[in-house]
Amino acid sequence: MTKPWAVAAPIVGMSLLFGLAAAPQARADFRYSVTELGDPGGRLGQALGVSELGQVAGYLNAPGNVVHAAIYDRGAVRDLGTLGGLHSTATGVNSAGLVVGYSHVAAGNLNNHAFLHDGTSMRDLGTLGGSTSSAAGINEAGAVVGSATLANGQSRAFVHDGTSMRSLGTLGGVHSYGTAINDAGQVAGYSRIAGNTAFHAL
Repeated sequence: MTKPWAVAAPIVGMSLLFGLAAAPQARADFRYSVTELGDPGGRLGQALGVSELGQVAGYLNAPGNVVHAAIYDRGAVRDLGTLGGLHSTATGVNSAGLVVGYSHVAAGNLNNHAFLHDGTSMRDLGTLGGSTSSAAGINEAGAVVGSATLANGQSRAFVHDGTSMRSLGTLGGVHSYGTAINDAGQVAGYSRIAGNTAFHAL
């Protein structure tokens, strides 16, 4: 049984609360409706990110039993392709329709690279000297956050400003990962701490 994409949207209702001696005050009640977004041919898909304008990023099962990054926009789902490999996944989208995620870079190559799709083509954002990277989110200014490997195999949270990828370091351990970025450029994620005994949020 296929499971099409779906999005839940709030429906705002207002109710007024009155007290005998208190001034009236308003309270917002949020109720959600679930809308089926579908995907080409009814194949299984998953939604992973949504923009302020309701564009939804995720993936769909493309012909040949491969996974491709996709975006839902204005009632239609579009396959974004790959960076040359078999599989790709979209993880975030901003209001300009810029989509980020990760993709295999060549057929038979299991290494993922972070990508930025501008609505026309998919661009490889590279790595920090290692073999892999993945993008996790994008803000309204187009700054991309994610993680990438160094030449020694360690992972680092990164921010890509559209021109270059910058490592954000760690909390003292060997690995860090960026998971979200806001419009002020603040990044959230997690990192190994000194001694590599645990991951802490950053």
